[in-house]
This record gives sequence, C-alpha cells and structure tokens, in this order.
Amino acid sequence: MHDEEEEAESPNSWMKKVEMPSFEGNDSLGWITHAEKLFDLQQVAKSECLRLAFISMEGNVIFWFQYWKKKAQVRNWTTFKWHC
Repeated sequence: MHDEEEEAESPNSWMKKVEMPSFEGNDSLGWITHAEKLFDLQQVAKSECLRLAFISMEGNVIFWFQYWKKKAQVRNWTTFKWHC
C-alpha cells in the first residue's frame, strides 16, 4: 500500500539515509572525501560542516580537534581539512 502522508513529509524520500562515518584519526583523506560527498548529497551548509565533523570524531582525535580549535585563527571546514 502506498503511503501518501509519508511521501509528503519527505520530498527526498527516495534518497538513501547516509550517516557521517566515525573518525579516529586513521585515513583522514578517505574520511574527508566521504564526508564531503555526504555534505554535498545532503546539501549541508558550509558553516555546519565542521560541527558535523566533530560529532563523528572518536577517541584521541577529539582531544586533537579541541587543541586545533583553540589554536586555529580561522575555524572552518577548509582550514580543518588542511590540518587533518
């Protein structure tokens, strides 16, 4: 049975639900590439990319990120990628 209410709720209901991969500090280039594909697909605002990246961090990389955030003069996704 076709559920019209469900379709009306989500105009992109055909899209696969994609989650941000966790990042523990390994394969940063692969993680960044995957994250950027996700950001593009989900049309994430540039101002939100860094926040989403932080949510996906695990382990010691969280402490590294906190340190980077304190020291970085410009805190955005672009500068983060260069230091990752």
